[in-house]
Amino acid sequence: MKLSIVSPVYRAELVLDELVERISNCIPFAFNSYEIILVDDFSPDDSWQKL
Repeated sequence: MKLSIVSPVYRAELVLDELVERISNCIPFAFNSYEIILVDDFSPDDSWQKL
């Protein structure tokens, strides 16, 4: 089974690493395959550079 996780990154520069790490640590136990889609929605911080 495959899972797609979609998340906006508005003002998320400081939490992006934590978000991806938490997803990557828990999802593989439930799904064979997964993807994380981070959507840039013109955040005023440096979220795009972080991506």
